[in-house]
Amino acid sequence: MRSPAIACLTAGLVLTSACATNPPPEGAMGSDPNVITREQIESLSVSNALDAIRRLKPNWLHSRAARGADELVVYVDAARRGGTQALTYISVEIIEQIRYLSGPDATTRLGTGHRGGAILVQTRR
Repeated sequence: MRSPAIACLTAGLVLTSACATNPPPEGAMGSDPNVITREQIESLSVSNALDAIRRLKPNWLHSRAARGADELVVYVDAARRGGTQALTYISVEIIEQIRYLSGPDATTRLGTGHRGGAILVQTRR
């Protein structure tokens, strides 16, 4: 005769495994709101990274100005390039991805001096 504890444990394992699901396929849950992809940029008629951001994610640029926070810091392939104006010198033809980091996230990942957030541009290599 089985003990009640073993029977309950067995039933719990069966129910738990029946409820398990596979993760959804990549891209099924929507795109990351903090990323602009090469495909999104190619659908635009723009020449530089700043114009692409203005068209696709303008809130990345405007939200900081409203709060009076420090300017965004721009990185290209992990090299610091300056403020928002640096985006005008980045041709969309070389961009693989653009990622936005909030001030706290940028400070955690990149160190101090990022209260206004950061924009990370990854180029095609």
